[in-house]
Amino acid sequence: KERDMRRTTVMALVIIGAVACVLSGCATTAQGPTDEEVVAKLTQECADTAMTKDIDKLMTYFSEKFTSYEYSDKADLASFLTSAKDSGMLDDLKIDVTSATTTIEKDTAIVEPVNISGGFGSASLTFHAAKEDGAWKISSLDIGY
Repeated sequence: KERDMRRTTVMALVIIGAVACVLSGCATTAQGPTDEEVVAKLTQECADTAMTKDIDKLMTYFSEKFTSYEYSDKADLASFLTSAKDSGMLDDLKIDVTSATTTIEKDTAIVEPVNISGGFGSASLTFHAAKEDGAWKISSLDIGY
């Protein structure tokens, strides 16, 4: 009889604990990464890809709607980067994202500064990204020299 009482008490405590956990919002399953974490990871992946000079793979990080002051669209940017690669301007390319911060506002993000250097000199980039069909893509960039 005492054993049944202990079992009932333990069961009641488990149920109360589960209810308290649900009511207080504690996670019972792992949550996915935040948008900030996703964008930071993609920023690093994009930088790593750029340093390998794989222009085709690099362009997968860019939106089909990409525009910027320097490049009219995604195809223009790809053409520029291919020419820069072929002429050796991307040799010794270094991209530093360690000081970059990510600011998210709804379905847009700003990542700055992304510092780059190479045979062309150095610059600081600001990337703008947009969430398109659930995936973050670079929608524009600004270059500061």
